[in-house]
Amino acid sequence: MDREYDEVVEQVSEVFVQALESAGELVVNSVSTLDVSLKDLARRSSLRAMEKAVERVGAARVAEARSEGFTVHRSQTIEVSCLFGQISVSSPYLRNRETGQKTRPVRDELRMYHRCKTPAVERALMDFGIEDSFQLASERFTEHYGWKVGRTSILRVVHQHASVAESYIADRLKSEPAKDLDSPPVVLVEMDGCELRTAHLGAPHKSERTPVRNLPARKRISQWRDVRLAFSRPLASEDKTFVGGMKPFDDVVEQLHQAARHQGMNHATVVAAVIDGGNGLREAIERHFGDIICVLDRPHLTAHLHEVAKAMELSDPDRHAWVNEKVGDLYDGCVASVYAELDAYSGVGQERVDQFCRHLWRFQDAVDYGFAHAWGIPQGSGEIESAHRYIPQRRLKLPGAAWHPSSINPLLAMRLVRANGWWQDFWGKHPAHQAAA
Repeated sequence: MDREYDEVVEQVSEVFVQALESAGELVVNSVSTLDVSLKDLARRSSLRAMEKAVERVGAARVAEARSEGFTVHRSQTIEVSCLFGQISVSSPYLRNRETGQKTRPVRDELRMYHRCKTPAVERALMDFGIEDSFQLASERFTEHYGWKVGRTSILRVVHQHASVAESYIADRLKSEPAKDLDSPPVVLVEMDGCELRTAHLGAPHKSERTPVRNLPARKRISQWRDVRLAFSRPLASEDKTFVGGMKPFDDVVEQLHQAARHQGMNHATVVAAVIDGGNGLREAIERHFGDIICVLDRPHLTAHLHEVAKAMELSDPDRHAWVNEKVGDLYDGCVASVYAELDAYSGVGQERVDQFCRHLWRFQDAVDYGFAHAWGIPQGSGEIESAHRYIPQRRLKLPGAAWHPSSINPLLAMRLVRANGWWQDFWGKHPAHQAAA
Protein backbone atom coordinates (compact mmCIF):
# COMPACT_ATOMS: atom_id res chain seq x y z
CA MET A 1 0.00 0.00 0.00
CA ASP A 2 2.88 2.38 0.76
CA ARG A 3 4.20 2.02 -2.80
CA GLU A 4 0.76 2.75 -4.23
CA TYR A 5 0.83 6.17 -2.61
CA ASP A 6 4.48 7.04 -3.29
CA GLU A 7 3.57 9.20 -6.27
CA VAL A 8 0.76 10.91 -4.38
CA VAL A 9 3.08 11.64 -1.45
CA GLU A 10 5.62 13.15 -3.82
CA GLN A 11 3.00 15.37 -5.44
CA VAL A 12 1.49 16.51 -2.14
CA SER A 13 4.88 17.22 -0.59
CA GLU A 14 5.82 19.38 -3.57
CA VAL A 15 2.57 21.33 -3.21
CA PHE A 16 3.29 21.85 0.49
CA VAL A 17 6.81 23.10 -0.20
CA GLN A 18 5.52 25.51 -2.84
CA ALA A 19 2.91 26.81 -0.38
CA LEU A 20 5.55 27.36 2.30
CA GLU A 21 7.78 29.08 -0.23
CA SER A 22 4.97 31.40 -1.28
CA ALA A 23 4.31 32.21 2.38
CA GLY A 24 7.97 33.17 2.82
CA GLU A 25 8.73 30.42 5.32
CA LEU A 26 11.55 28.78 3.33
CA VAL A 27 14.31 30.91 4.85
CA VAL A 28 17.33 29.85 6.86
CA ASN A 29 16.02 31.12 10.19
CA SER A 30 12.72 29.18 10.02
CA VAL A 31 13.67 25.89 8.38
CA SER A 32 14.12 24.17 11.73
CA THR A 33 10.51 25.02 12.68
CA LEU A 34 8.89 24.03 9.39
CA ASP A 35 7.51 20.86 10.96
CA VAL A 36 4.97 22.96 12.87
CA SER A 37 3.64 24.55 9.68
CA LEU A 38 3.72 21.22 7.85
CA LYS A 39 1.77 19.58 10.65
CA ASP A 40 -0.96 22.21 10.36
CA LEU A 41 -1.05 21.88 6.55
CA ALA A 42 -1.21 18.09 6.79
CA ARG A 43 -4.02 18.22 9.36
CA ARG A 44 -6.10 20.68 7.35
CA SER A 45 -5.52 18.77 4.11
CA SER A 46 -6.36 15.45 5.76
CA LEU A 47 -9.49 16.93 7.30
CA ARG A 48 -10.70 18.10 3.91
CA ALA A 49 -9.79 14.76 2.31
CA MET A 50 -11.73 12.94 5.02
CA GLU A 51 -14.77 15.13 4.42
CA LYS A 52 -14.65 14.57 0.66
CA ALA A 53 -14.13 10.82 1.05
CA VAL A 54 -17.13 10.41 3.36
CA GLU A 55 -19.31 12.53 1.09
CA ARG A 56 -18.21 10.51 -1.96
CA VAL A 57 -18.86 7.14 -0.36
CA GLY A 58 -22.16 8.36 1.07
CA ALA A 59 -23.26 9.73 -2.30
CA ALA A 60 -22.41 6.41 -3.96
CA ARG A 61 -24.54 4.54 -1.46
CA VAL A 62 -27.43 6.98 -1.95
CA ALA A 63 -27.17 6.57 -5.73
CA GLU A 64 -27.28 2.79 -5.31
CA ALA A 65 -30.36 3.09 -3.09
CA ARG A 66 -32.06 5.30 -5.65
CA SER A 67 -31.44 2.68 -8.34
CA GLU A 68 -33.32 0.26 -6.10
CA GLY A 69 -36.42 2.48 -5.97
CA PHE A 70 -35.62 4.68 -2.96
CA THR A 71 -36.10 8.44 -3.00
CA VAL A 72 -34.64 11.06 -0.68
CA HIS A 73 -37.32 12.04 1.79
CA ARG A 74 -35.20 14.48 3.78
CA SER A 75 -31.54 15.14 4.55
CA GLN A 76 -29.59 16.55 7.45
CA THR A 77 -26.03 17.71 7.89
CA ILE A 78 -24.21 15.83 10.60
CA GLU A 79 -20.92 16.57 12.37
CA VAL A 80 -18.40 13.76 12.69
CA SER A 81 -15.17 13.93 14.69
CA CYS A 82 -12.12 12.34 13.09
CA LEU A 83 -8.45 12.54 14.10
CA PHE A 84 -8.00 15.77 12.14
CA GLY A 85 -11.02 17.65 13.50
CA GLN A 86 -14.74 17.87 12.83
CA ILE A 87 -16.23 17.35 9.38
CA SER A 88 -19.75 18.11 8.16
CA VAL A 89 -21.40 15.59 5.85
CA SER A 90 -24.84 15.10 4.39
CA SER A 91 -26.90 12.22 5.81
CA PRO A 92 -30.04 11.62 3.69
CA TYR A 93 -33.09 9.68 4.81
CA LEU A 94 -34.56 7.62 1.94
CA ARG A 95 -37.86 5.77 1.51
CA ASN A 96 -39.23 3.26 -0.98
CA ARG A 97 -42.87 4.18 -1.46
CA GLU A 98 -43.79 0.84 -2.96
CA THR A 99 -42.26 -1.41 -0.28
CA GLY A 100 -42.32 1.03 2.64
CA GLN A 101 -38.65 0.31 3.32
CA LYS A 102 -36.46 3.04 4.84
CA THR A 103 -32.69 3.53 4.82
CA ARG A 104 -30.08 5.95 6.10
CA PRO A 105 -26.89 4.86 4.30
CA VAL A 106 -24.51 7.19 6.14
CA ARG A 107 -25.83 6.14 9.50
CA ASP A 108 -26.56 2.46 8.90
CA GLU A 109 -23.72 1.50 6.57
CA LEU A 110 -21.01 4.05 7.29
CA ARG A 111 -21.99 3.99 10.98
CA MET A 112 -21.79 7.76 11.24
CA TYR A 113 -24.33 9.83 13.10
CA HIS A 114 -24.50 13.39 14.40
CA ARG A 115 -21.67 14.21 16.81
CA CYS A 116 -20.17 10.73 16.62
CA LYS A 117 -16.44 10.07 16.84
CA THR A 118 -14.44 7.72 14.67
CA PRO A 119 -12.86 4.70 16.42
CA ALA A 120 -9.42 6.32 15.99
CA VAL A 121 -10.57 9.41 17.90
CA GLU A 122 -12.12 7.33 20.67
CA ARG A 123 -8.93 5.33 21.02
CA ALA A 124 -6.87 8.52 21.23
CA LEU A 125 -9.22 9.91 23.88
CA MET A 126 -8.85 6.67 25.82
CA ASP A 127 -5.07 6.95 25.55
CA PHE A 128 -5.17 10.28 27.37
CA GLY A 129 -8.26 9.71 29.53
CA ILE A 130 -6.95 6.66 31.40
CA GLU A 131 -3.63 8.33 32.15
CA ASP A 132 -4.64 11.79 33.37
CA SER A 133 -7.63 13.69 34.71
CA PHE A 134 -10.28 14.32 32.08
CA GLN A 135 -9.45 18.04 32.07
CA LEU A 136 -5.74 17.39 31.51
CA ALA A 137 -6.61 14.74 28.91
CA SER A 138 -8.60 17.36 27.01
CA GLU A 139 -5.66 19.76 27.08
CA ARG A 140 -3.19 17.10 25.96
CA PHE A 141 -5.46 15.97 23.12
CA THR A 142 -5.73 19.57 21.90
CA GLU A 143 -1.97 19.99 22.05
CA HIS A 144 -1.30 16.79 20.09
CA TYR A 145 -4.11 16.85 17.51
CA GLY A 146 -4.79 20.56 17.07
CA TRP A 147 -8.49 20.65 17.95
CA LYS A 148 -10.47 20.47 21.17
CA VAL A 149 -12.61 17.77 22.75
CA GLY A 150 -14.25 18.72 26.05
CA ARG A 151 -13.58 16.90 29.29
CA THR A 152 -17.15 15.60 29.59
CA SER A 153 -16.93 14.06 26.11
CA ILE A 154 -13.73 12.28 27.14
CA LEU A 155 -15.40 11.12 30.35
CA ARG A 156 -18.26 9.54 28.39
CA VAL A 157 -15.89 7.83 25.94
CA VAL A 158 -13.68 6.45 28.71
CA HIS A 159 -16.59 5.04 30.70
CA GLN A 160 -18.15 3.56 27.57
CA HIS A 161 -15.05 1.62 26.53
CA ALA A 162 -13.87 0.83 30.06
CA SER A 163 -17.04 -1.20 30.60
CA VAL A 164 -15.88 -3.50 27.78
CA ALA A 165 -12.41 -3.96 29.29
CA GLU A 166 -13.63 -6.04 32.23
CA SER A 167 -15.22 -8.59 29.92
CA TYR A 168 -12.15 -8.59 27.69
CA ILE A 169 -9.84 -9.44 30.62
CA ALA A 170 -12.19 -12.13 31.96
CA ASP A 171 -12.54 -13.77 28.54
CA ARG A 172 -8.82 -13.64 27.86
CA LEU A 173 -7.90 -15.22 31.18
CA LYS A 174 -10.57 -17.93 30.88
CA SER A 175 -9.41 -18.90 27.41
CA GLU A 176 -7.13 -21.91 26.93
CA PRO A 177 -3.41 -21.09 27.22
CA ALA A 178 -1.20 -21.54 24.17
CA LYS A 179 -0.11 -25.17 23.78
CA ASP A 180 3.51 -24.34 22.97
CA LEU A 181 4.19 -22.44 26.20
CA ASP A 182 7.42 -23.23 28.03
CA SER A 183 6.73 -24.26 31.63
CA PRO A 184 8.72 -22.10 34.06
CA PRO A 185 10.22 -24.00 37.03
CA VAL A 186 9.04 -21.30 39.48
CA VAL A 187 6.20 -18.79 39.22
CA LEU A 188 6.11 -15.79 41.55
CA VAL A 189 2.79 -14.30 42.70
CA GLU A 190 2.21 -11.21 44.82
CA MET A 191 -0.86 -9.33 45.98
CA ASP A 192 -1.40 -6.13 47.89
CA GLY A 193 -4.19 -3.67 48.53
CA CYS A 194 -4.66 0.08 48.55
CA GLU A 195 -7.55 2.36 49.39
CA LEU A 196 -9.35 4.56 46.88
CA ARG A 197 -11.96 7.15 47.75
CA THR A 198 -15.45 6.52 46.45
CA ALA A 199 -18.54 8.70 46.66
CA HIS A 200 -22.24 8.38 45.91
CA LEU A 201 -25.40 10.30 46.64
CA GLY A 202 -27.44 9.15 49.61
CA ALA A 203 -31.20 8.84 49.86
CA PRO A 204 -33.19 12.09 49.40
CA HIS A 205 -34.03 14.06 52.55
CA LYS A 206 -37.72 14.86 52.76
CA SER A 207 -37.15 17.91 54.97
CA GLU A 208 -34.38 19.51 52.86
CA ARG A 209 -34.75 20.93 49.34
CA THR A 210 -32.24 22.06 46.74
CA PRO A 211 -32.06 25.86 46.36
CA VAL A 212 -32.49 26.10 42.56
CA ARG A 213 -34.83 23.29 41.45
CA ASN A 214 -36.45 22.68 44.84
CA LEU A 215 -35.84 18.92 44.68
CA PRO A 216 -35.30 16.66 47.71
CA ALA A 217 -31.70 17.23 48.82
CA ARG A 218 -29.22 14.36 48.67
CA LYS A 219 -25.94 14.35 50.53
CA ARG A 220 -22.72 12.98 49.11
CA ILE A 221 -21.43 9.97 51.01
CA SER A 222 -17.67 9.37 50.76
CA GLN A 223 -15.95 6.14 51.68
CA TRP A 224 -12.47 4.65 51.30
CA ARG A 225 -12.64 1.23 49.67
CA ASP A 226 -10.05 -1.53 49.34
CA VAL A 227 -8.76 -2.22 45.83
CA ARG A 228 -6.59 -5.28 45.36
CA LEU A 229 -3.83 -5.67 42.81
CA ALA A 230 -1.85 -8.85 42.06
CA PHE A 231 0.61 -10.12 39.52
CA SER A 232 2.07 -13.39 38.33
CA ARG A 233 5.39 -13.83 36.56
CA PRO A 234 7.94 -16.57 35.94
CA LEU A 235 10.66 -16.08 38.54
CA ALA A 236 13.35 -15.81 35.86
CA SER A 237 11.38 -13.22 33.86
CA GLU A 238 10.18 -9.65 34.32
CA ASP A 239 7.07 -10.28 32.18
CA LYS A 240 4.23 -9.71 34.65
CA THR A 241 0.51 -10.23 34.18
CA PHE A 242 -1.55 -8.02 36.49
CA VAL A 243 -5.08 -8.63 37.75
CA GLY A 244 -7.14 -6.86 40.36
CA GLY A 245 -10.15 -4.82 41.28
CA MET A 246 -12.45 -3.82 44.10
CA LYS A 247 -13.20 -7.50 44.69
CA PRO A 248 -12.87 -10.21 47.36
CA PHE A 249 -9.57 -12.08 47.74
CA ASP A 250 -10.88 -15.22 46.08
CA ASP A 251 -12.07 -13.43 42.94
CA VAL A 252 -8.70 -11.76 42.41
CA VAL A 253 -6.73 -14.92 43.22
CA GLU A 254 -8.85 -16.94 40.79
CA GLN A 255 -7.83 -14.57 38.00
CA LEU A 256 -4.26 -14.67 39.30
CA HIS A 257 -4.28 -18.45 38.90
CA GLN A 258 -5.60 -18.08 35.35
CA ALA A 259 -2.84 -15.58 34.59
CA ALA A 260 -0.21 -18.02 35.86
CA ARG A 261 -1.63 -20.74 33.60
CA HIS A 262 -1.21 -18.42 30.62
CA GLN A 263 2.43 -18.03 31.62
CA GLY A 264 3.00 -21.78 31.43
CA MET A 265 2.30 -22.89 35.01
CA ASN A 266 1.42 -26.58 35.29
CA HIS A 267 1.44 -29.32 37.94
CA ALA A 268 5.27 -29.38 37.95
CA THR A 269 5.67 -25.65 38.52
CA VAL A 270 6.66 -24.40 41.98
CA VAL A 271 4.61 -21.39 43.10
CA ALA A 272 6.24 -18.81 45.37
CA ALA A 273 4.08 -16.17 47.04
CA VAL A 274 5.39 -13.06 48.79
CA ILE A 275 2.73 -11.82 51.20
CA ASP A 276 2.46 -9.06 53.79
CA GLY A 277 0.65 -11.07 56.45
CA GLY A 278 -2.84 -9.70 55.78
CA ASN A 279 -5.73 -11.77 57.04
CA GLY A 280 -7.03 -14.24 54.51
CA LEU A 281 -4.48 -13.60 51.74
CA ARG A 282 -2.33 -16.68 52.23
CA GLU A 283 -5.38 -18.89 52.66
CA ALA A 284 -6.94 -17.59 49.44
CA ILE A 285 -3.73 -18.24 47.47
CA GLU A 286 -3.42 -21.76 48.86
CA ARG A 287 -7.04 -22.54 47.98
CA HIS A 288 -6.38 -21.82 44.34
CA PHE A 289 -2.71 -22.77 43.93
CA GLY A 290 -2.34 -25.63 46.40
CA ASP A 291 1.06 -26.05 48.09
CA ILE A 292 3.17 -22.92 47.77
CA ILE A 293 6.46 -21.52 49.01
CA CYS A 294 5.29 -18.65 51.16
CA VAL A 295 7.59 -15.72 52.02
CA LEU A 296 6.49 -13.16 54.60
CA ASP A 297 7.44 -9.66 53.53
CA ARG A 298 10.72 -8.96 55.31
CA PRO A 299 10.34 -5.16 55.69
CA HIS A 300 6.91 -5.72 57.28
CA LEU A 301 8.36 -8.26 59.71
CA THR A 302 11.26 -5.94 60.53
CA ALA A 303 8.79 -3.14 61.29
CA HIS A 304 6.89 -5.48 63.64
CA LEU A 305 10.15 -6.36 65.42
CA HIS A 306 10.95 -2.66 65.89
CA GLU A 307 7.52 -2.17 67.47
CA VAL A 308 8.18 -5.11 69.77
CA ALA A 309 11.58 -3.73 70.80
CA LYS A 310 10.02 -0.32 71.44
CA ALA A 311 7.31 -1.92 73.58
CA MET A 312 10.10 -3.67 75.51
CA GLU A 313 11.55 -0.17 76.09
CA LEU A 314 14.91 -0.93 74.55
CA SER A 315 17.06 2.13 73.83
CA ASP A 316 17.66 3.10 70.20
CA PRO A 317 21.10 1.49 69.80
CA ASP A 318 20.00 -1.64 71.65
CA ARG A 319 16.74 -1.80 69.68
CA HIS A 320 18.46 -1.74 66.30
CA ALA A 321 21.00 -4.33 67.41
CA TRP A 322 18.27 -6.58 68.80
CA VAL A 323 16.14 -6.33 65.63
CA ASN A 324 19.13 -7.01 63.38
CA GLU A 325 20.03 -10.05 65.46
CA LYS A 326 16.52 -11.50 65.19
CA VAL A 327 16.29 -10.86 61.45
CA GLY A 328 19.70 -12.48 61.03
CA ASP A 329 18.56 -15.54 62.97
CA LEU A 330 15.46 -15.83 60.78
CA TYR A 331 17.63 -15.48 57.66
CA ASP A 332 19.67 -18.43 58.93
CA GLY A 333 16.53 -20.51 59.42
CA CYS A 334 16.51 -20.31 63.23
CA VAL A 335 12.83 -19.43 63.55
CA ALA A 336 12.33 -21.96 66.35
CA SER A 337 14.96 -20.32 68.57
CA VAL A 338 13.58 -16.82 67.91
CA TYR A 339 10.07 -17.98 68.74
CA ALA A 340 11.24 -19.80 71.90
CA GLU A 341 13.08 -16.73 73.14
CA LEU A 342 10.12 -14.41 72.63
CA ASP A 343 7.61 -16.94 73.94
CA ALA A 344 9.61 -17.18 77.17
CA TYR A 345 9.83 -13.41 77.56
CA SER A 346 8.25 -11.82 80.62
CA GLY A 347 8.42 -8.13 81.29
CA VAL A 348 7.60 -4.73 79.86
CA GLY A 349 5.59 -4.88 76.62
CA GLN A 350 4.38 -8.42 77.30
CA GLU A 351 1.15 -7.97 75.34
CA ARG A 352 2.93 -6.73 72.19
CA VAL A 353 5.48 -9.55 72.43
CA ASP A 354 2.73 -12.15 72.75
CA GLN A 355 0.93 -10.64 69.76
CA PHE A 356 4.07 -10.92 67.67
CA CYS A 357 4.63 -14.50 68.82
CA ARG A 358 1.21 -15.46 67.50
CA HIS A 359 2.05 -13.76 64.19
CA LEU A 360 5.42 -15.52 63.98
CA TRP A 361 3.86 -18.90 64.80
CA ARG A 362 1.31 -18.42 62.04
CA PHE A 363 4.06 -17.72 59.48
CA GLN A 364 6.83 -19.86 60.93
CA ASP A 365 7.35 -21.58 57.55
CA ALA A 366 7.47 -18.26 55.68
CA VAL A 367 10.38 -16.46 57.39
CA ASP A 368 13.37 -18.54 56.26
CA TYR A 369 14.83 -15.68 54.27
CA GLY A 370 18.10 -17.47 53.57
CA PHE A 371 16.14 -20.23 51.82
CA ALA A 372 14.21 -17.63 49.79
CA HIS A 373 17.45 -15.90 48.82
CA ALA A 374 18.96 -19.19 47.66
CA TRP A 375 15.96 -19.75 45.37
CA GLY A 376 16.09 -16.19 44.07
CA ILE A 377 12.68 -15.38 45.56
CA PRO A 378 12.20 -11.73 46.59
CA GLN A 379 12.08 -11.19 50.35
CA GLY A 380 9.86 -8.13 50.09
CA SER A 381 6.68 -7.12 48.29
CA GLY A 382 8.16 -3.98 46.75
CA GLU A 383 7.20 -5.02 43.22
CA ILE A 384 3.48 -5.09 43.90
CA GLU A 385 3.59 -2.06 46.20
CA SER A 386 5.27 0.04 43.52
CA ALA A 387 2.78 -1.31 40.93
CA HIS A 388 -0.02 0.23 43.00
CA ARG A 389 1.49 3.64 42.38
CA TYR A 390 1.65 3.36 38.60
CA ILE A 391 -1.48 1.26 37.89
CA PRO A 392 -4.50 2.15 40.06
CA GLN A 393 -3.20 5.15 42.01
CA ARG A 394 -1.66 6.95 39.03
CA ARG A 395 -5.14 7.57 37.67
CA LEU A 396 -7.65 6.80 40.41
CA LYS A 397 -6.01 8.47 43.40
CA LEU A 398 -5.64 12.01 42.15
CA PRO A 399 -5.84 14.80 44.78
CA GLY A 400 -9.47 15.46 45.64
CA ALA A 401 -10.79 12.76 43.30
CA ALA A 402 -13.65 10.49 44.33
CA TRP A 403 -15.19 7.82 42.13
CA HIS A 404 -18.56 6.17 42.07
CA PRO A 405 -18.02 2.58 43.30
CA SER A 406 -19.36 1.16 40.04
CA SER A 407 -16.69 2.97 37.98
CA ILE A 408 -13.63 1.68 39.87
CA ASN A 409 -13.37 -1.80 38.31
CA PRO A 410 -13.96 -0.74 34.67
CA LEU A 411 -11.37 2.04 34.83
CA LEU A 412 -8.89 -0.20 36.61
CA ALA A 413 -9.52 -2.85 33.94
CA MET A 414 -8.37 -0.39 31.27
CA ARG A 415 -5.25 0.35 33.32
CA LEU A 416 -4.59 -3.39 33.57
CA VAL A 417 -5.02 -3.84 29.81
CA ARG A 418 -2.37 -1.17 29.33
CA ALA A 419 -0.01 -2.54 32.00
CA ASN A 420 -0.23 -6.08 30.60
CA GLY A 421 0.66 -5.00 27.07
CA TRP A 422 -2.77 -6.02 25.77
CA TRP A 423 -3.70 -2.56 24.45
CA GLN A 424 -3.31 -3.36 20.76
CA ASP A 425 -5.11 -6.69 21.08
CA PHE A 426 -7.98 -5.08 23.02
CA TRP A 427 -8.64 -2.53 20.29
CA GLY A 428 -8.27 -5.16 17.60
CA LYS A 429 -11.09 -7.14 19.21
CA HIS A 430 -13.19 -4.14 20.21
CA PRO A 431 -16.67 -4.21 18.60
CA ALA A 432 -16.36 -0.64 17.35
CA HIS A 433 -13.12 -1.36 15.54
CA GLN A 434 -14.37 -4.63 14.13
CA ALA A 435 -17.35 -2.79 12.70
CA ALA A 436 -15.06 -0.19 11.15
CA ALA A 437 -12.67 -2.76 9.69
